[in-house]
Amino acid sequence: MQNAIRGAIYRKRRHAAFYSIISTYAFPLIPFGFGTSFSTVYFAQRHFFKGSTAFLRTQIDRVARYALRIKVAAGMRLVFQQAPRRDQGERNHFGASLSLLLLTTVTWVPWGWAKVSAEEISTVSIPSSVQASGSWTVVETPNFRCRCQLPEGDARRLAESCETWRNRLRKMWITEADAANWQPKCEVCVHPDKSAYNRALNRPGDTSVGSTMMNFDQGRAVLRRIDLRADASDWSNAALPHELTHVVVGERFGGHALPRWADEGIAMLSESSEKHRERLTHLRDVLVKRQSLALGDLVRLERIPAPHQRDAFYGQSVALTSWLIRQSTPARFADFIEESQRQGMNVALKQHYRLDGLIALQREWDQWTRSPETIEFVSLPLHVGLTPIIAAVGPSAVEAN
Repeated sequence: MQNAIRGAIYRKRRHAAFYSIISTYAFPLIPFGFGTSFSTVYFAQRHFFKGSTAFLRTQIDRVARYALRIKVAAGMRLVFQQAPRRDQGERNHFGASLSLLLLTTVTWVPWGWAKVSAEEISTVSIPSSVQASGSWTVVETPNFRCRCQLPEGDARRLAESCETWRNRLRKMWITEADAANWQPKCEVCVHPDKSAYNRALNRPGDTSVGSTMMNFDQGRAVLRRIDLRADASDWSNAALPHELTHVVVGERFGGHALPRWADEGIAMLSESSEKHRERLTHLRDVLVKRQSLALGDLVRLERIPAPHQRDAFYGQSVALTSWLIRQSTPARFADFIEESQRQGMNVALKQHYRLDGLIALQREWDQWTRSPETIEFVSLPLHVGLTPIIAAVGPSAVEAN
């Protein structure tokens, strides 16, 4: 009997040591991206809560010392701050509450998803219908009609991605818009290759990967259409969100033409991190070679410039847009563009950014770009949880009707 009791006490101490290691080292790391899979957290919780009540309180208090306050900071990142020491009773009470919140959060919310809203985290089924039209697959959702020559599974993912992108972009750029579905729906046509894409758009020799067309009648969109090339490696994670941003922002401005630099700058911020690195490399080369455009010239451009100036135009457009958004928010930047169209650039800069016109903006820009290697674009939480649609398209594919 005594041996059995001694064995039980030994096992209890051994388990307590194991629980102590788990609670001391594993749990404080979980919020920062370690062990966030459901199975790992479930295992840790199951064994963690087997300890005695007194031991549990001790470990909860230990976790509470690491982080007592959780707040949502810029960029929608969860930031854990260490709070000042409290008396024993207050720590035990608050520690229990915090541990429950912390464990629930890391169990059901993957760390990367913390950047998007709870609406985005929930998996809501998007109603869709699929039909075949010759070699084309047509998928319809509440806001999109997607035509492509992809397998049905990829075609459905394309339509669902469009709906997700629309929701995220509208929340970012149209803060007070209603949730009514688009009428008419946005047509998305994914052409199998460059020749089919160029023939459909009647643009011989065009080298672009995506194109957007919108028509408005008294501020209401009567046509939304996006054309894409499936033979481009980045069509689904760079070109698609780029063109969808044009559609959403076009809606935000009711068909009024945006300044070229702002229109392209906003759209480029929706592109993939790989595309951002490419554009950033080109911009740094332009700055090092002193081939950049004066900002006064950049903001007055009404068309995409000649090929020899395009790296400067695109790089500076996305960099300037990024810099201004970093000083405020996407929605405030859109308000600034709207004000600049009504009152002029100088008035809008002073009102929204406290800059004394384009001269002051140029001075700030020169200061920021003095060290090209330190330039970074603002990171918007748009790609979280989205997987690029990658599918091979055979050479036998035909052009769009």
